[in-house]
Amino acid sequence: MIIVGAGPVGLSLAIGLSRRGVPSTIIEKNEDLEPYSRAILVPARTLDIFQEWDILSTMLDAGIYVPQLRVYDARSSRPIIALDFSDLKDVTETPGFLFLPQDRIERLLLAAVRSSRFASVQFGAAATGFEQTSEGVTVSVQDHGQSYEIAGRFLVGCDGAHSVTRQRLGLSLHGKTFKARVLIADIELDAAGELPTPRLAVTAGGPLVLLKFDENRWRIVGTVQHRETEEEARSEAGVGRRVRALAGDAPFRLLWSSTFQIHNRLAQKMRVTNVFLAGDAV
Repeated sequence: MIIVGAGPVGLSLAIGLSRRGVPSTIIEKNEDLEPYSRAILVPARTLDIFQEWDILSTMLDAGIYVPQLRVYDARSSRPIIALDFSDLKDVTETPGFLFLPQDRIERLLLAAVRSSRFASVQFGAAATGFEQTSEGVTVSVQDHGQSYEIAGRFLVGCDGAHSVTRQRLGLSLHGKTFKARVLIADIELDAAGELPTPRLAVTAGGPLVLLKFDENRWRIVGTVQHRETEEEARSEAGVGRRVRALAGDAPFRLLWSSTFQIHNRLAQKMRVTNVFLAGDAV
C-alpha cells in the first residue's frame, strides 16, 4: 500500500494496516511534520481506536482528558453549561474527550509507525504522478533531486483539502462553503491563576471561546468580524482584543494564529480503480 501524506489520516492508516500485517509506505513532500497545533480535540471514538492500537495510554499521558466539562461565562466566571460524558459509557470505553494538539498527536503516531516492521515513511518525497496498471499503481516520486518510482497494489491519497492525488484523478469537491471566517489563536496567558476554562463571551463581533489545552497554552476561537481583514484578526492587536474580552487584562504572548472557512464538500468518488481518497482529500 502506498500512502500519500503523513498527516493524522495517513499515519493512522499505516498503523491500522500494520496491525493487520499489511505493509505500507508513506511518502510526504514536507521535510518534517507540521509544527502547529491546529486541531486540539480528540473525540471518544478516536480514543477507542487508540486503545485498539495499544497507544491510548501514551496519548492520555500527553494530553488533558476531560470526562466532564463546565463552560464558564467570561464576565462572571460562573458556570453556564455542564456536561457529563459518563452517559456514553455504554457505547465507548473512554466516555469523554482529550485535549491534545495535532502536532503532538502526529509525533506520537509517527513513533508508532516507525516502531512497526510493516510501515515506513519517507519525508521530502513528493508524489508527482501515478499510473494505474493491471498489477496496481506505480507512483512517480521526486525525492531531494532524485526521481524514482514506487509500485504498490493500492494508492491512498491522504494529502489534504488541496489533494494532488484527487486533482490527478480529475475529481473536484462539490458542496457548500460557509461565509463565516473562523479565527483560531494559541497564546500563553500569564497570571491566569485559577481562571476557569473553557470561557465563553458573547460580543458584538460574535461569540468567543477561550480554553486551556496544554500546560500553558490556551486556544482562542472566534470569527473574523465583518469589517476586519484576516490579517488584522490574526495580528497581536486583533488577538489582544479578544483576550481582553475573555480574560481581562492578563498579559499574554501570541504563539500562533490562523483563519479558515468551514466547508461541507465531498468529491464525486472516493475510489477510482486502485486509487482511494481519505480524510480531507475526499
